[in-house]
Amino acid sequence: MTTNGQKLIDLDRVSYCIGPATLLSEVSFGVAPCETVMLLGRSGSGKTTALRLINRLLTPTSGRVLVEGRPTTEWDPIRLRRRIGYVIQSIGLFPHFTVARNIGLVPELEGRPPEQVRATVESLLEKVGLPRDALGRYPHQLSGGQRQRVGVARALAADPPILLMDEPFGALDPITRRELQREFLAMQEDLGKAIVFVTHDVREALLLGHRIGVLEGGCLIWWGTGAEFQSSADARIAGFREGL
Repeated sequence: MTTNGQKLIDLDRVSYCIGPATLLSEVSFGVAPCETVMLLGRSGSGKTTALRLINRLLTPTSGRVLVEGRPTTEWDPIRLRRRIGYVIQSIGLFPHFTVARNIGLVPELEGRPPEQVRATVESLLEKVGLPRDALGRYPHQLSGGQRQRVGVARALAADPPILLMDEPFGALDPITRRELQREFLAMQEDLGKAIVFVTHDVREALLLGHRIGVLEGGCLIWWGTGAEFQSSADARIAGFREGL
């Protein structure tokens, strides 16, 4: 439960520095339940740093990151990360685990009974569009698109209220990428998650996001809806739109 009844994630004037280098500077935004926020920007703009601050892989140099109304520094890190699903471009599946074990690992660690874990795995496999016979396969036996579907299923396995996605479709071929984007779009309402999705693809941001935050040089330079993005008179935003 959030303290203000609205935001599951709240960045409050967050900065992150490494020595003299500022990777994120005075960034503030919030994400409500059932809302997808797209963080759009070029490489090195601070997008992934923002994600890592949310699940406490990094700690702010200044400002606060609140998850479910509590600063991340007050959470037990393991407990916090089990409240947050994380999907990355490189997927990060365990190569020596089957698909079923990869998806079911976190529910197992949570102490859920085997029959409940099995039911969860089978349900998620169907949700992400994989056949039941994939359960016994290993990651190397799957295509790139199938592995990414398993990555999404694994992130959802503990039914976390928050989902972080770091360019999850960026390494896929264009056809598979469009397929997964459409499937993700169809799943959004059913998922009911607060989602922060990092991308450098303007079309992807417009397709999948309820709101878009544009990062440049570690600063949040623009925030609004897709319609506002498309009509913005800001020259910096017009530059992003040129590739559409």
